[in-house]
Amino acid sequence: MAPESKDELMTSQEFGKELEHLARPLVEAGVYASQEAFVRDIVKDMATKRMRTYEGVVRRYRAKHGSLERFGTKIKGKASPKQEDDWMEWEAAEGMLRAWKKVAESSV
Repeated sequence: MAPESKDELMTSQEFGKELEHLARPLVEAGVYASQEAFVRDIVKDMATKRMRTYEGVVRRYRAKHGSLERFGTKIKGKASPKQEDDWMEWEAAEGMLRAWKKVAESSV
């Protein structure tokens, strides 16, 4: 059962029922051994897709600027707005890539 609006969050019980509703046909068809395997697969798939996205961002900035640390040192105290934007987006992408890698490792 989906929430009425974006502001309305599901309770843990509602969330569990929704996952069970989604997983049941796939478990019954033998696609997944259990509901837990279904959830792990979804999380792993999501993490893999997010990692690919952030790897692309990081790769683009490394090709453009070298390393994040060198780029940060180079622009410190004299960055243009565009350089600041690049550094902030790159730094955020590096952090998100690390976070999604942890998620992927924990979902194995």
